[in-house]
Amino acid sequence: MFGIFLIFPVFLLLQEAFLLPDQADKLVHSINTHLKKAKREVFIFTPAIDEYSLIRSLKNAAKNDVKITLVTNESIRQEQNKTGMKNQGAYLSLFQNISVYTLPSFHHDQDSSSALKGSLVCIDNKELFMITHALSTKKLKSDYAFGLHQKTQCSTLFKPILERSKPY
Repeated sequence: MFGIFLIFPVFLLLQEAFLLPDQADKLVHSINTHLKKAKREVFIFTPAIDEYSLIRSLKNAAKNDVKITLVTNESIRQEQNKTGMKNQGAYLSLFQNISVYTLPSFHHDQDSSSALKGSLVCIDNKELFMITHALSTKKLKSDYAFGLHQKTQCSTLFKPILERSKPY
């Protein structure tokens, strides 16, 4: 009974919850809506990104002088081969206002526990999306997972990860 009281405050802070794959389109739409409203900066941490509408929204935000920081796993090419996902991180690095970083694996092995497994999206340090999968169309629309959206200050959460990442 006491456990319910510990979990209940988390649900009060929660804005939206998404069950994937059933609500994948709703999740992507929600992220895109907040990306269109972005004014200053966006942080994205994901193993891979290939969802077309998210990529388009990121490019549009960058054109509107929003600073975008994308952090993916160490080897973009290896990840495509191992998981079947296409990582568009290298493509996004070609655009102004989009900085792409990679997070090195401690064991130099993409299957290691140090690789990113899920995704975090922080928009203007006030909107946080947490997804238990990569931002990949294939993963979002075919595998069971969860997505959560909260209004919270989130940029300080990422400082340790940003310190470990290196420019692509």
